[in-house]
This record gives sequence, C-alpha cells and structure tokens, in this order.
Amino acid sequence: MPEPPSQFIRGLKVLYVEDDPAARAAFGAFLKRRFGKVILARDGAEGLEAFRSAPVDLVITDVQMPRMGGLALVEEIRALAPGVQVALTTAFEEVDVLVRAIELGVDHFLLKPLKQEAVEAVLLKAAKRIWADSLARQRAEAERDAAALRRTAVLGTLFQGVAHDFNNLLQAILSAVDLALLHLEPDSEVRAILERSLDHTEQARALGRRFVLLANPAGRRVPLPDLDAVIQEGVRKGLGARPVEAAWGLPARMPPVQADRAQLVRVFQNLAENAGEAMPGGGRLAVAADLWDPPASEAPAGQTGPFVRIRFRDSGPGVRPEHLPFLFTPYFTTKPRGKRRGTGLGLTVAESIVRSHGGQIRACPSDAGACFEVLLPAGPLPPAHA
Repeated sequence: MPEPPSQFIRGLKVLYVEDDPAARAAFGAFLKRRFGKVILARDGAEGLEAFRSAPVDLVITDVQMPRMGGLALVEEIRALAPGVQVALTTAFEEVDVLVRAIELGVDHFLLKPLKQEAVEAVLLKAAKRIWADSLARQRAEAERDAAALRRTAVLGTLFQGVAHDFNNLLQAILSAVDLALLHLEPDSEVRAILERSLDHTEQARALGRRFVLLANPAGRRVPLPDLDAVIQEGVRKGLGARPVEAAWGLPARMPPVQADRAQLVRVFQNLAENAGEAMPGGGRLAVAADLWDPPASEAPAGQTGPFVRIRFRDSGPGVRPEHLPFLFTPYFTTKPRGKRRGTGLGLTVAESIVRSHGGQIRACPSDAGACFEVLLPAGPLPPAHA
C-alpha cells in the first residue's frame, strides 16, 4: 500500500466523537497536531449532525455514549457515506459489540486506554487506505477526463467546421428570404409563410452558436464578483415564461470565480431550460449555492478546494438511473425532438464550458426530481463591507 505524503495527511479531515470531556480534549489535541481539521462531538447525535454538515475522511468514535451510541452513529454514517473510514475506541471487549461493529464495516479498533504507538499505527493505516482510494479514484477520473478531452477535441474540430459551413448556408437562405419579402404585399399568404421560415432559421442560428461553444468553450475569463447575479440571469433566461417557481438559496456573500460571464450564463440557462422542460405543467426549481471545501477523499481529481457549489434541484420526474451515464453525451435526450423540445446539446455544452473553467458538473443524488451540481474553483471572499 502506498505511503501518503505528509501534506496529504495534514489535509485530512477527522471527526472525533467522545462523551468524556477530558478524553475528548486530550485526544482531540493529539489529533489536531496531525491532521488539517478535527471536529469534536460530545455524543453520536452531535457527531451525526456534524458529519451531515461537513463530511470528513475519518471518523473516530467511542461506543458507549448518551443519546446515540457509537454503533448507531456508524450505522447512520454508513448509510450516508459507505466508503468513509471509521475507527472505534472502546474499553470493552464484549463479543456482541465487536461482532456488530464488524457487521457495520468498522475499519479500525482502538482499545482504551489509548496508547500512542497503537493510535499512531491505526491512524497511519487509515491514512494509507484513504490515500490508496484517492489515487484509484483520481486515476479513474483522469482516464475519463482524458477520454472526454480527446472526444471534445475531435468534436470541437468537427463542430467548428460544421458551424462555419452551417452559418454560411443560413446567411444565403436569410438573404434570399429577405429579398423575396421585398417583392411581396404585406397581406400576402406567401409572406406569412416566409416569415415563419425566418423564425425557424433563427433557431438554426442559435444551434450554430451552440456548435461554436462546443468548439471553443473556454472563452475570456475575468474575475466575476457577482456570481449570484450571473446565476439569476441564467435561470431567468432558461425558465422564460414557464410556470415554474424559482426558489433561491444564494448566500449574501459569494466568493468570486474566474470565468467568462456569458458562458456561465449559458450553463445556468441550459440547466434551467432542462428543469422547465421537465415540468411543463409547472413546478419548483430550487437553486442554492455554498462554499464547499471537500475532504481529500471527495475532491475532484487533481484539484483542491474550496469550490463554489451551485445546486439545481427541480420537482420534476427526475432522471432514470440507466440514463445517468449518457447525460452529457452529445445529442442524447429523453425528450421528443421538435421546435420546443431539446436537441440533446444543452448539457454537453454546459459540461464543456464548466470543465474548461477548471470545474465539474454532475448529477447529484435526489429522492425526487432531478438534481445537478456545478463546482467552480473559488477565489477569496470579498471583504464584508464590499
């Protein structure tokens, strides 16, 4: 098993749950000298609340505690994050406790009173496991990203050529239609037909602009201190006049991001359009954002936090599990094609733009409706008075 570098170990986040104040203070101080962030909790209920608020890489918990014991805590954590490392500290050697702990998948055991050598060995073993899992995940993500980059490069060249020829043909059609309209009476039936064809041609031009975005997603990046306004603009454009309520959960102060404003508006517009099309009879789109500093085991491959995390959650029918692997594939759509429905390029364009900005877009777990999450590298928070 590979040895984790000291910088990686210092970056790990640990939750320590212990009801004895003296033990919690002493062992908590010991942990803080070794890890980047240590969260202390007095019992399982407080520990579970802390874990839900800020997932960690390693949980160390006592067994016997008021309100919620360690085994009940582990059971809840396993349901939330099956892969997180868990160490159990106990003064008891009861067989039923050990059997239940093994059934729950406890990774490490520490017998009280805690001895420094044993603790150091367990912590190093846990760090090695986290490091190995992180490397495996990063390799898999890097391979997927490399394949996506190769596909994007090929598609970019193709789309750039198609967009050029497409726009030239459209310009010729538009010129011919405009010329024909000059020779028709205002109440001519042929004029009405040609004017309808102009509407369709404008939609074709919008499709051509999407081809251009796929060919060159990076755009011109500048600091954007008003990301909340960018999100709201994109959502308003995406929802249009649809009977969908937008519910906002945007913080008063959001970190700036380095981005092309128009392209980020397009990302949020595409996500809102998808949500609106999934709820033709009306519904609710909840848009929330926060600053997310992920534990080492959850950070996107090759990147470190913090990130601005923007989440779009709608009340529509949701995404079927078999469709998840294809959501960002060009021309994949579950909607009927036509004037008012999708072409299958919206999420592809959004994913290409976000990735070119050093971020990530993904479907996130949802009990009801569809949920998408956009991660963008965050800059420092502006001063409180700004």
